[in-house]
Amino acid sequence: MKEKAIICTVLLFALSLIILPIYFFGFTDNTSNRIYASRGTWHGHIYVNEFMGFQFEMPPTWFKYTEEELANILNVGGAMISEREIDFYNQDPPPFYFNDMYTRAFFSGDGVLVASNPIPLVVEQNGEIENLQAGMVQLSELSNVFQHFQMGDSPRRLGENYWYYMTYEVFPNRPQIYLINFYDGFRRAITITADSFKEIEDILNIFTEIDPQLKGIEGIIPTMENSVPAVSRGTWDGHIYTNPTLGLRFTAPSHYYIFSDDDNARATGVPPSFFDGEFISNDLWVEVNQLAHSVSCMGVRDDDAMHVFVNLFVQRVPLGSRDFPLHKYLQVSLEHQRSVHEQNGFGTQVIEVPGTFKISGHQWQMGRVAISAPGFHARTDVFMTIAENSIWFLAIGSSNDYDLQEILPRFSTVTP
Repeated sequence: MKEKAIICTVLLFALSLIILPIYFFGFTDNTSNRIYASRGTWHGHIYVNEFMGFQFEMPPTWFKYTEEELANILNVGGAMISEREIDFYNQDPPPFYFNDMYTRAFFSGDGVLVASNPIPLVVEQNGEIENLQAGMVQLSELSNVFQHFQMGDSPRRLGENYWYYMTYEVFPNRPQIYLINFYDGFRRAITITADSFKEIEDILNIFTEIDPQLKGIEGIIPTMENSVPAVSRGTWDGHIYTNPTLGLRFTAPSHYYIFSDDDNARATGVPPSFFDGEFISNDLWVEVNQLAHSVSCMGVRDDDAMHVFVNLFVQRVPLGSRDFPLHKYLQVSLEHQRSVHEQNGFGTQVIEVPGTFKISGHQWQMGRVAISAPGFHARTDVFMTIAENSIWFLAIGSSNDYDLQEILPRFSTVTP
């Protein structure tokens, strides 16, 4: 999953570098006749931006970023602004640019980012296009990150307006298209990335004119507060673990070691301060954004000769995804584990177990990773399910042979 996070960061970093030369090529502020940029909003899986004149229907397995996640990735220039009307002029210092929306595919780097340049432009439109071309040439000379720039022969219609555009590749060989539109003193921009220019064209065809029934209708701007449900990490009472969100109870053998909050924080890859309280905080979700990491909710291990362990992790279901392919995600996760183990010199076999297993009232998909080396073998059984808009991972394994049927009966259903 980390590869997708890297691709996402490259896309956003690429956009910021493209905007830099536009800014420094001499645009000036015009304080008369000020207008204010209107935010685009979401109506379910449809993004509507009347200021830019289009709507975009997010594909089923794509997801959208919340304001906090987008700001956290960019680190600069993407401060969260949840108001519908953006007053760029009264902010001190004024923002460099504002990123209004970012959505991407879960299993690839395909994505769309929509941004506005908050600095009014007073030069002629042809001059801006020349500045853009000059900036691209300068970028290609200074870095091999951007290559093979081509300006479009003529503006193309996207939604209700015409947009100038250029195509190029971001290192290594990642196609992108950058579209710009100048209106009412603002530069508006769309960046699209995909595996091929054919896929970019398919994404462009998703942009349409705004449905009259959606015009003037206030949608939502996704934030952690209004988009992410409360998810419990669960609690321990002696050697009994209860998770009310999942409706699950696990009774650990009395001699098992129970992970502390510090242990779970290390397994998640965050400071222990994020593990304060039963429910996963919005700050913790933002910290593990891009769906590249999961949150460790529970862990136990048997330190005797069997070395059995049981771990429960949770990730957010991609926000806005209408058809999340859990089975495919299990395959990708198992393959990632296989790759990591083989890089460390272990022989690894991935086994998909057909059908589902019922654990604590939920149907779980199952897969197995078998690891071997001279004098050593281990096995991990991985279970996945979706509950309360979250993806739950249950990992049970051992560095020796063990009987899975001795562990599963220790799970029971909790009735709210």
